Amino acid sequence: MKSFFAILLFMSVFCPAQKIIPIEGHTLENVTDAFLDDYGGVYLYNSKNFSLTKYNEEGEERDEILVTFPFKVQSVNNPLSIIAFSENMQQIEFLDQNLNQIQQIPLSSVGYANMGYAENLQSIWVINESNKQLYKYNFRDGSIYAHYYLDIPLGNLKDMLVYSDKVFLLIDDRLLVYHYHTGKKVSEASVPLAKKIRREGREIFVISREAVYQYGVMSVKKVFVKANARIVEKNNSNYLALIDNKLYLYPIKTNNN
Repeated sequence: MKSFFAILLFMSVFCPAQKIIPIEGHTLENVTDAFLDDYGGVYLYNSKNFSLTKYNEEGEERDEILVTFPFKVQSVNNPLSIIAFSENMQQIEFLDQNLNQIQQIPLSSVGYANMGYAENLQSIWVINESNKQLYKYNFRDGSIYAHYYLDIPLGNLKDMLVYSDKVFLLIDDRLLVYHYHTGKKVSEASVPLAKKIRREGREIFVISREAVYQYGVMSVKKVFVKANARIVEKNNSNYLALIDNKLYLYPIKTNNN
């Protein structure tokens, strides 16, 4: 009996309670990416019909946008201004909290954009793999602030992020970090099944199909894993995992808990 209670105590301390978000399994079958904001919003992207649907944590559908072209959601950190990039359309869009289009930014002024990253509501970073140039574009006045040469390898560019004086690139299953002013590579790390890069404050995370990694200059550290997951994601307070067409939330344990 004592051992039984000891097991229960261990599970309560080291295994945070999971929560199922009650969304129908047939809805989750075609979901190819998921996102969490810090206000209870859950966003599901379907690459078959190019839709982004917003739910609350109770599984209730709030809003949806359907378009005729594929797009990549950059961030839902600010749910009042959600950022999406489309390589097919060569544009970045800003969406409001109801997934209505606020603004559409064509990127033709900087040549071909393999990937775009909106730093704020004024500047967009664009990378062109063919000439290995990183451009900083002010879309308010239509000018290119600066451009930098990066000797990046050819491969499948999955995501990019610019923070401080560094550009983070996810190419195939590798995270490459450069000082963009000098073009010098800071670090490189292998991330199996890598999908995207996220920033929370000063912390950089790499999201793979089944794990979340935290970036450090010397290495990347796995901080969450669900080996049988199809999709994982995180925000400041929860990890999310899509497993067997069920969507789970796991509270993040902190040093204060």
